[in-house]
Amino acid sequence: MKFPKILNIQILCRSNKPVCNHILMLEIFAQAKNNYHVCLRLTDDKGMVAISEDDVKKEIEFNQQLFIMDYSTPYEDCSDIFKVELMGKDALAKARQGLTEFSVTGEALIAEQLRLVSLGSSSLKESVEWTLDARAVGETVVLHLDV
Repeated sequence: MKFPKILNIQILCRSNKPVCNHILMLEIFAQAKNNYHVCLRLTDDKGMVAISEDDVKKEIEFNQQLFIMDYSTPYEDCSDIFKVELMGKDALAKARQGLTEFSVTGEALIAEQLRLVSLGSSSLKESVEWTLDARAVGETVVLHLDV
């Protein structure tokens, strides 16, 4: 995988207003076993999040260490194609529940993710996903909701 050094993602609704305080996550496609669901972020007042290549690498390594039997594909061998998910209400509730269960590990990353999903809201019943190619995106990508 060749993720941009920094990727700024902006989410806008049909009227070009920013989608604020929503949780966004990346799905990185692995060659073996499970895909990685990493980089939970809360959109700001401009509907933006920034994700670095280092963030992606660190969270993939974190998943490999914490769930050694579930994740084996190193960052370098992941696909350049990835998904951006803007979480709907159901996905947000599932994320809160899962992170709450894993918070007993005492891991700082899980605690931070739980804090973010607790702050996040969603005006969407269902999640919305966009598929992107890391080789073709620039420093900033603007994604539009059809609402």
